[in-house]
Amino acid sequence: MNWYLMGLIVHISCAAIWIGGNVFFVSLIRLLGKKPEFRELRGQIMFAYVMAYRLGTYILFSLILLSGLFLVYERGLLNAQLWQTPLGLMALLKLSLFATLMGLQISHDFFFGPRAFTKESGKVAMEESHRRANRIIGQIVFLASFFMLIVGILLSRGVSFF
Repeated sequence: MNWYLMGLIVHISCAAIWIGGNVFFVSLIRLLGKKPEFRELRGQIMFAYVMAYRLGTYILFSLILLSGLFLVYERGLLNAQLWQTPLGLMALLKLSLFATLMGLQISHDFFFGPRAFTKESGKVAMEESHRRANRIIGQIVFLASFFMLIVGILLSRGVSFF
């Protein structure tokens, strides 16, 4: 039980750090966007934060995946009957959501994200035409992460909606 509790703490902590970083980003940009004195710096601040946070995201995602698989294993769900039990189906749902979230996050970070910024002579400018797609993908990732949080809480409590 101690290993399960440690895995759960790592899993929840990493998810909370990732979700908290996203909330901070949205809050910071929203606050800066309203102040005219930061309008020129807004792109540089966003770019610096995104580039620093991107590496942290994939470290957190790796820890979340490993600790999540460990939790499923410790609950005794990682076996051939995973598809047949309600809790196993919940674990598969969460893993499927995580795979979808990862795919969206990768496209957000490496395909859509870089197109939202242009760097010219040390200044960073935002390309509003690409920011809309970036924002939509970011919002979907954010909502999926909250749904995963709900599924994870239910799963850790042994509750299933299957």
